[in-house]
Amino acid sequence: MPRAISLSDLKALDVDGSFDRMKQDALEAADGDESKASDFLTGSVLKGFIEKLAAGDDHGHDDYHQGPHDHDLPPELRNHIESTFNGTDILLVMEKTITASDIDRNQNRLLFGVNNVKTQFLITQEEKNKVNQPGGLQVSVIQPCFETTPEVELRKRTKKDSRYSGYVLTGNWFKIAENEMNHLRINDTVRLWSFRQGSELFFALVKT
Repeated sequence: MPRAISLSDLKALDVDGSFDRMKQDALEAADGDESKASDFLTGSVLKGFIEKLAAGDDHGHDDYHQGPHDHDLPPELRNHIESTFNGTDILLVMEKTITASDIDRNQNRLLFGVNNVKTQFLITQEEKNKVNQPGGLQVSVIQPCFETTPEVELRKRTKKDSRYSGYVLTGNWFKIAENEMNHLRINDTVRLWSFRQGSELFFALVKT
């Protein structure tokens, strides 16, 4: 009888250095249920490993552990941000694996935990205050299909267990999640970028 896949086995298959992030995403998606989290994590790691094999990626192993940088922003998105919005100060905010709860209409939120956050993207005291208020900080988000969705709410989520603290995009998030042109599916990897139009904060969501 074959033995069950262990966490060590899964980590050994992690070709891009994102195991800890995927583990955190799985825990959040399972609301702390370790059995469900293990199932989610197994699916995510195996999916990524199979995709790398199918792509025939021949980079050295060290290259996989380089995190996404500004030059990883798709050129067409950069051009759209700069030409359409006169956008500046482009930053990678977070990277995560889409979970079932992220695209559940009833929950209507994209959750990214503290471990997903790559940089400090809130720069004014007003922004930092608003994310802690009931209405959140109102932002516009460029979807993967390049449509722009206004009135998305950014809120800070604080939990007793810090593993479940972070930020959520809510409000009009469901319009992004349900837009079939974006093809958002469970286990997809997405990156959220921020930029500024003057002093106003915008986001752009990229499916990798």
